[in-house]
Parts: sequence; C-alpha cells; structure tokens
Amino acid sequence: MATFKDRSGTIWDLEITAGAIKRVLSLTGLNLFTLVETEDANGNKRNPIEDWAKLIDDPVKVCDVAYLIAKPQADAKGLTDEQFGELLGGDVLVSCGEALDASLRDFFSARHPEFARMLKKMGEVDRRQKA
Repeated sequence: MATFKDRSGTIWDLEITAGAIKRVLSLTGLNLFTLVETEDANGNKRNPIEDWAKLIDDPVKVCDVAYLIAKPQADAKGLTDEQFGELLGGDVLVSCGEALDASLRDFFSARHPEFARMLKKMGEVDRRQKA
C-alpha cells in the first residue's frame, strides 16, 4: 500500500481493496480491473499500458480515483471530494498520482505478473527519458 501527504500534512493510504474498486466503478464508470486486460469484452486486442497511462497522466482522474480509494479515511475526517481535491495542489498531486500508480501496481502484480513486467519496463524507459 502506498501513501502520500497532502498540503495540510495529512498522510493518506491508497490501499486498493474490492470495496475501493466497487466505489470507483460505481461513481466514475471506470473499472480498474480492465486496466490490466489485453482484450476488450468483444475479444479485440487492446493495449492496457495506454489506458494505465491515461489514468495516471490525468490529474482529474487521479484526484477522483484517489478520493474514492481513500473515501473511508475522508469520511472519517468529514471531507467531501471537493475538499479532498483542494488538498492536492502542485507537487502533492504528483505524489498522489505516484502513490496511486504504486498501489495499482502492487494490487495487480500478483494476479498479472506479465503486466507487472510491462509496467516495470515502461517505468525504466520513462526514467531514462527524464535523465
């Protein structure tokens, strides 16, 4: 489970659970399980890496998905999704995206080791490009 610290210093745990996946699906229509599938519902080939990158690179989706994963914590603090979003400015939003990415990788790597290897290779290429 990955964590990140918001602008106020609160540490949020982004542990992926069945309940979190159900919340994300119910409230956004995004099925996190499809992020690792190499075929769509009709049997057509698809590139799961592209969908993964679209999620992680979209700040609005990162904020929404992170909030829904952390919703029990936010509820305990009495925070709405908008208030949660206000805590994710600048570098904090980047840290939140990195924590979401790490949590999703941890959750799916045991079930889909080949996908975990693809993501690892993608991360290595990304690091080399940034260097």
